[in-house]
Amino acid sequence: MSYTGKEKALILLAQLGDNADQVLALLEPSSADILTSAIENAPVLDDQQRQVFLSEVISEAESRRAQSASVESGSELSELAGPELLESDSDEDQGALDEAVTAISDEHAMSDEPGSSELESTEEAQDTSDEEVSSEPSKVKRSSEQIATLLADQQVQISAFFLMRLEESERDEIMDALPESYRDEVLARNVERIPLSDRVFDRLFEKIAYQDPEEAEQDAEEDFF
Repeated sequence: MSYTGKEKALILLAQLGDNADQVLALLEPSSADILTSAIENAPVLDDQQRQVFLSEVISEAESRRAQSASVESGSELSELAGPELLESDSDEDQGALDEAVTAISDEHAMSDEPGSSELESTEEAQDTSDEEVSSEPSKVKRSSEQIATLLADQQVQISAFFLMRLEESERDEIMDALPESYRDEVLARNVERIPLSDRVFDRLFEKIAYQDPEEAEQDAEEDFF
């Protein structure tokens, strides 16, 4: 049976159960409302249909990752955070499926067994991996100005999500370094009313707040000359 892009996005969210909030937290409020109101109408799959469906989703996610291996930093952050699942309420919006696949597969490290309805069998291993990344001694912390420059190229929703989790003093320094018009957009964005994912924030923090040694060395050379 074939499904529209919107139906596929709803099926994926339905598989997450309570954990769907971690994906919905990263949407524009209007998009989150659309999906939340429609999720009860997601197509119901039997075990065999679910196995086939999730197998196709995993294959699609792996294929897209391979194609986007060399994307720019801004695109990487948008994909990492899981950008909007739904830009409109149109059944023709295949982009809804693409974004849902990325956000959900990144958040839940799907099992190698096609069709796993749990979608959580490797979460413990993924948490360990995240901790190892977070403790890498080779990372160099970016300055507030560098972080602001990076954030200014991101979607406002991502920046608002990132900034509200920081300590007030650090957040204020970064906000002061943002372009005024962009800062106003961030301040106007309401992200406090929706649940937040600690894991998503930790990944974003690693990408935004730290730079690898090569990048740090290059910046130091530019400052010197």
